[in-house]
Amino acid sequence: IVFLPVLLWNREHDWLSFRFQLQHGLGAPKGSALKRELDLIGGQLGLVSPIYFGLAAWAVVRALRGARDDRRFVLAVVAAGCWLFFAWSALRRPVEANWPAPSYIAAIALLAVTVHERRTRRWWRAGTVLAGLLVAVIYIHALVPILPLPARRDPLARSAGWAEVATLVERVRAGTRIRTHVAADRYQDVSELAWHLPGRPQVFALGLVGRHNQYELWHTFPQVARTGDDLVALLDERDTRPPAIELLAPYFTAVEQGARAPLLRNGDTVAVRRIWRLSGYRGGWPARVEP
Repeated sequence: IVFLPVLLWNREHDWLSFRFQLQHGLGAPKGSALKRELDLIGGQLGLVSPIYFGLAAWAVVRALRGARDDRRFVLAVVAAGCWLFFAWSALRRPVEANWPAPSYIAAIALLAVTVHERRTRRWWRAGTVLAGLLVAVIYIHALVPILPLPARRDPLARSAGWAEVATLVERVRAGTRIRTHVAADRYQDVSELAWHLPGRPQVFALGLVGRHNQYELWHTFPQVARTGDDLVALLDERDTRPPAIELLAPYFTAVEQGARAPLLRNGDTVAVRRIWRLSGYRGGWPARVEP
């Protein structure tokens, strides 16, 4: 009953989210299955912490092998079933570290009622200390980078530099009296611009290449724009014109390449974007190119 609205919504939208997730996690295999499995395990060791991960696995296996309590057995089946599903999924596609997280809800509950032996309690305390240290390091690093990671390879650095990039985009947007909209390719970029731009205007996801995202289900540019409007697009810097610009050019009277917009963290480059201005919207919209 609780899940019924999800099913009804998907039925009305051609089972969109189900098709996306099945393709995302169980599509055609790419690359090495062994590497994907090792990446999955490594991600869990980092996300849960090595000691907690080992203790949780031990508690689940113990409950599966000799549970006298049906409630513990059910928790173990839920935890193991969820985790093994993603281990199987990794045989086909990369599994992001947070995907198996629901399995730990049951696993940690099991571990909490299993830790009673002296040796286990010592590991529990050691795991708590280690996990606490890892969380503290991550929070400190998010505020003041202390780990020797290049900005391009640091996931926490992806949020850096957006205020400055939004300032560059706003200069282009505000430099004309013509009604001007803002768009980007990635939903992450769209979200950052929507937050950092003055007045927090609606920012559109182009949705012409790459993965589907939630923005495609909201108001899109051709639904909102009027003939003659301009569009400022923030796209990845490339040696050639981005595919999105090639697709959009026939629908505007002019296309102008703007300034580079580097995302910086303390002077270290995280990524580089390029600002494009498309002037004089003619109406219509190009078809999406499936990856």
